[in-house]
This record gives sequence, C-alpha cells and structure tokens, in this order.
Amino acid sequence: MRLSVVLPGTGPLHGELALAEAAERVGLDGVWCAEHVGHASAVVPAAAVLSRTDAVDVGLVGPAPQSRHPGVTAMEAASLAELAPGRVRLAAGTGVPELMARIGADAARPRTAARAFLRDLRACLSDRRVHGGHEEGGAAGGWAFDGFRLDRAGAAPAPPVDLCAVRPRMVELAATAADGLSLSAGASRGYLRSTVAAARGHLERLGRDPAGFRVWAVAAVSVGPDRREALERLAPVLAGLLPPPVAGVLAADALGPGQEAPDADAAGRLAFAGSYRDVPRLVEEYRATGIDELALCWLDGTDGTAPADRERILADARAAAG
Repeated sequence: MRLSVVLPGTGPLHGELALAEAAERVGLDGVWCAEHVGHASAVVPAAAVLSRTDAVDVGLVGPAPQSRHPGVTAMEAASLAELAPGRVRLAAGTGVPELMARIGADAARPRTAARAFLRDLRACLSDRRVHGGHEEGGAAGGWAFDGFRLDRAGAAPAPPVDLCAVRPRMVELAATAADGLSLSAGASRGYLRSTVAAARGHLERLGRDPAGFRVWAVAAVSVGPDRREALERLAPVLAGLLPPPVAGVLAADALGPGQEAPDADAAGRLAFAGSYRDVPRLVEEYRATGIDELALCWLDGTDGTAPADRERILADARAAAG
C-alpha cells in the first residue's frame, strides 16, 4: 500500500511545507496539496513541494468545475509536470457547497459538471485542440472553448486525473472517466471496503485494467501518547467535516442509532486515530479495506503536535506499510 500525506491548506504554508519535507525524509510515496475556496490554492504549494523534494509524487486535490476553467487548470498542471516529469497527479472534485457559495459558485448538477470537467481537462492535457465546453445554470456559468490548444502539452507526460467521490454514482463516474478515485476523510473502514469493491466491479464491467486505476483514501490523523485524548481531540473536527447528509454516507456504520455527529468512540472508526503504539494496527486496518494508497491528513493543522512527533508518526506508518 502506498503512503502519502495531505497538506490541507488550512495552516501556515511554511509548516505544511516542512511536513512535506518530512514525508520525503521518511520515504513516503506522495504529498497531496488540497484546495478549498477561501483557503490555499493547491498550485503554489505543489510548486513549492516539487522544488523542495526529489522523489515524492505531488498531487493537486480539489480543483473544481465551479471555480476553475479546465484549460487554465491544464496549463498549471502541465507546467508542474514539466518541472517534475512523472511526479504530478490531479484529483478533481466538485467542492464543498458552503465554501463555493462564498464566491457565488454552485453546481446544480455536480455529476454532470464533473464529467464535463474531466473530459475537457484530459483533452487539454492530451495535446488536442478543444472546442465546445459546458453550460451550467446559476452562478457557476460553466466554461467554453473555441479552438483552445495547450502548447506545453507533450513537454512532459500528461498527469493522471483522478476524481474525488462520495456517493455511488460519482464513484461509477470515476471508474468510467478518470484515472483513479479519491475517497474523503471521515470515511469508515466499512465504507472504504464496499466502495473499493464497487469501483473494482465497475472497472471489470467496463473492461478496464484495475492495475492502472488507483483508489486512494484520505484519513484524518490524531495520534499521541494517550489514545482517548487523541480521539476526543479529533471528534469535534470530524463533526464539522461530516454534516448529517454526508455522515449518512461515509460514516453510517460507525454512528449509533439516531447519532448524527461522531463522538470520540466513533472517531476511532472514522480516522487514523489512537496512541503511538496503535499506528501499525491502524495501517493494517486501512490496508485491509483494499485501497491502493492511504493519505494521512492533520485536518486541524498541527493539533498541537510538534513537527518531530508528526515525523515520527509518518515514519512509524511507513515502516508498518512496508
């Protein structure tokens, strides 16, 4: 199982870049730079990580059809790939609606918008001349092409493009139209296991080779000397991440009857959380779900964890993952 770390873009950039450097030092496979409206762009951190590392893959997670033109996104991705051929990957999503609303953007039909975004982004990256686009009602507005061609395409291998998904139809779209599938933080082990199986089933039906399709999952991290303290620290963060409609999909089997938000006990079933000595067990639990890559993310910044302790956690996870 591959092991990577996510820079959530919610803390100081220098601290997140230090975490990326630690990830390379301990031999992780990748660093994902997240993009959320109102927080950090994924592009600048990704460029900085590429300039500070030699081996880790670097991904941009979160470019969305409501906030980005696929032609511009392709320009940025191609430039990054030229800096580090073969080390760049993207994971497109449809964004958090509440955050998108702050810039007047929405997607009345998120699956349709995601399909069009994948189609046009991959077309731009493949050195084709692109016409047409996508019309979207409301404030999002969609985008248009009139003979656009990315002149830098071909200077380096085109980065793979994954899709962030939660619900079954978006998972099916990833298997149909993307190079991989990204699964959200806050998911239970049961959700991950069943979703991996569903994705593999779609690939088999479509005749796609599963070896060329990466399923990776983000896991919120809270690890420290005391297991209970780590779970209690993470519970309110997960509650903010998982509003009831989302919790009903990602976390249904981890919540008790009538429970809408995770408590400390549920946090242990929805995250990479526990004591230092729990790290090998947690790695094995995620490996058993069938995912190809586990991406560890300190959702609430450093959560009081010193950089040396975070590096220790990453090193222990690396050793356990093999």
